[in-house]
Amino acid sequence: MKKEIAILWTVLVCALLWGCGGSAPRPAPETEVNTPETETPEPETEAETPEPDISSARDVPVLDETPYPWPSEDAAAAMDARQMAARHYETAVRKIATDNISARALPAAVISPEHDRQLREAWGSGGGPGLMNELIYPAAEKPGGVPEDMEIDGTLQWGEDTAIYGHLRQDLGDNCPQATRIALTAKDGSPLWDVTCSNGTTGYEEAVYAAEKDDRLTVISREDNYDRSDYDPVQTSMYLITMIYDKNGQEIFRNRSSIGDWGVWGGAPINGGHILHCEGILNTADVRFLQKLDDSGDPCGAFTYLSGKNTLYYSDMKEVNKKLYISGYYVPTPAESYGRPEIDGVLAAYEHTSGTDLTDHGPDEQLTRMVRDNYTAFLIQCDPADGDIDAMYTVDGALGAELDGSGDGITWNIEEVAGTYYSPATSSFTIGGASYVFRYHFDGNGTFVSMEETDTMREYRR
Repeated sequence: MKKEIAILWTVLVCALLWGCGGSAPRPAPETEVNTPETETPEPETEAETPEPDISSARDVPVLDETPYPWPSEDAAAAMDARQMAARHYETAVRKIATDNISARALPAAVISPEHDRQLREAWGSGGGPGLMNELIYPAAEKPGGVPEDMEIDGTLQWGEDTAIYGHLRQDLGDNCPQATRIALTAKDGSPLWDVTCSNGTTGYEEAVYAAEKDDRLTVISREDNYDRSDYDPVQTSMYLITMIYDKNGQEIFRNRSSIGDWGVWGGAPINGGHILHCEGILNTADVRFLQKLDDSGDPCGAFTYLSGKNTLYYSDMKEVNKKLYISGYYVPTPAESYGRPEIDGVLAAYEHTSGTDLTDHGPDEQLTRMVRDNYTAFLIQCDPADGDIDAMYTVDGALGAELDGSGDGITWNIEEVAGTYYSPATSSFTIGGASYVFRYHFDGNGTFVSMEETDTMREYRR
């Protein structure tokens, strides 16, 4: 009886344990094991949560880890100046096509046998091109009365006196201000007055143009400001500074106009102001345009001339009888340019046929023919208000140069290349040589009258 009770008790206990879930050893551990496995992804998810932030943090450039430093405010300002120049050219410069202009070809300049002989004798056999200096520079052209600390940028005849404009010499020390210098000398070379026109610039300033107008001297300087805190200065801003002086050297007007990244290569007075020949590098290309200024020196319009097959270069300008005359020259636009578009086509053809012989000291006939064929001088007569062309003259094989004249007529100088030599090892030029000046005469209406050969010789270097 006791044995039966014990068996019954055992069965009852097992039944109770089965109902509580404790009598199934294999299912119970499975349930217990599954529970932590279900909870495991939660901490893993929490651990992975910051991972995207870490990844994005690695994508943020750190100054020390980047190959180039971030642009400073000054570099950004310089970039703004270049963009300003680009916007000015694209939006404010009126572009006039010349391909549809029927130009009038003038008689070609032919060098006389006497001048050709004179050039060859000066060149000499084995003497080298340096002997040409006796012809090109027969006497010193530096005017008297020039201050010793002045570097000359140009001169201007003002009545019987000579106005000299330039800037302080750069060899006077690191602390020397980069200021414009203006001086007036008498006919005998004695100094009358000189002034230093410091505009407080931290960069470089020099006079780029001067003109006599209404018995006053107008001088325009170009000011480049730089951040010199670094070893490599960064250009930050560009200005044109217009200054007007009376005969006694008293400044009676000054104006400062912000401009883009332009170079200024000359100009001329016109009715109501001045016109400047400007140039800049926009998108790696040379851009040349004519910028008008009012009498206060503020920009007030610009234009340029374009050709689909030629590249134009401006040399000089002159207003006569309410017409603007523009002298210059053009060359065929090369298929590929290597930084010297004016002569790239000549160099490609010459080096292909002649190699690079550096021993020849005399004129190279083949190269001279190529150089002449490369150039066409042009003279444009236009409306100074908008640049619309009234007439255009051309001379093959020459470069347009200075203009002079009055209401009775105008004279136009052109340079005919007389001899050249190839010098690829020279750092400042690759083709050197000499040119003779020819003078073309026009009446007061701009009609061609005559042409003459002069005894003036010029240096040609490109």
